[in-house]
Amino acid sequence: IVDPIPGGIYLGYWPKSKEWQAVLVLPKVTTENPIDIGFPDTIRDLGLTEQIPQCYTYDAQTGILDWQDNYKDGGSLVTKRQFPVMYFDGLEFPSRSSVGWMAANNLQPVDTQDSSFELVPHFKSVREFLETRRRRQ
Repeated sequence: IVDPIPGGIYLGYWPKSKEWQAVLVLPKVTTENPIDIGFPDTIRDLGLTEQIPQCYTYDAQTGILDWQDNYKDGGSLVTKRQFPVMYFDGLEFPSRSSVGWMAANNLQPVDTQDSSFELVPHFKSVREFLETRRRRQ
């Protein structure tokens, strides 16, 4: 997946656990007015701007990440993009959940309403988060 939707739930392969887990794709902005995905923290708040992947340019003043030329749509390295994610890893979500950068080839779409989703670790946390977010909107 080379263009996941911020706030979307995907399956992501996490080398640390060596398993596919549900992840929340985070917006690529660190500004004061982030996209509402269900909680207020930005990637800066979460510490993700301390080690930004080479696919991005980062303007610390504006807080905006943009693709390096070869990673832009149609570029030769578009499939090598990385995205900021938060893992549904069994810790209190979202306040204690792990965050990181996920390679495009480690993301897969997932249907959280399908019965097979119940095979995904911590699927109940995902559904609780989605229900809470839905009620807030």
